[in-house]
Amino acid sequence: MRAFINVSPPGRGGAEVSADEIRGLLRARGVVLGIQEQAIRAFIDRPRYNERIPVAEGLKPVNGRDARVSYNFKLRHDVQLKERNGRVDFKELDLVQNVEAGQVVARKEPREDGTPGQTVTGRILPAKPGRDTLIECGKNVKLSEDGMSAVAMINGQVLLVAGRVSVEPIYTVEGDVNLKTGNILFLGTVFVKGSVEDGFTVKAAGNIEVMGSVGKCTLDAEGDIIVHQGIL
Repeated sequence: MRAFINVSPPGRGGAEVSADEIRGLLRARGVVLGIQEQAIRAFIDRPRYNERIPVAEGLKPVNGRDARVSYNFKLRHDVQLKERNGRVDFKELDLVQNVEAGQVVARKEPREDGTPGQTVTGRILPAKPGRDTLIECGKNVKLSEDGMSAVAMINGQVLLVAGRVSVEPIYTVEGDVNLKTGNILFLGTVFVKGSVEDGFTVKAAGNIEVMGSVGKCTLDAEGDIIVHQGIL
């Protein structure tokens, strides 16, 4: 990958080596690539004798980048509190990630083949191509014909579970709708295993079913609203 010269000082009455002589010597030894003209000129201007001086350098191969999948939704549910009129709204947590039918939820960036290198003698050094990968699709998500994107088939909540991207038509609240869950806006059916506390809002494009009770709150559904234990 590199070529060096090691020049001895001229004897009495002898001549300094010239740049053309150095180039000719390199060609005679098969060095045809990466010759560093600046290094040769620097030696001619200020000779350094009995040292290994690099005057040619090859090109290292650049391996290809692996294919990558990027998701068009948050993989981590970091709470971003919103501010309204100078006050923080602790009820708007945006924990539900809604998608609509036909929306692209994931894309694949194709792998790259990489760039081969060359030694100073011109020998080709192959590069390793990047590894391919697939978009793993779960329920209610289909892969495009070229395999480069995944599309939601229904309205609902997009999730990444065990490496598979899915869309769920039902959003389940394991307990109460409170400060832990925040207000809920969902493009499907909402099922609440607990109650809905005072001051919170649940909106659904499908049904809303509450196994507990409902306080002084807002329930807005395009389908049915079912409350099992009563409305206060």
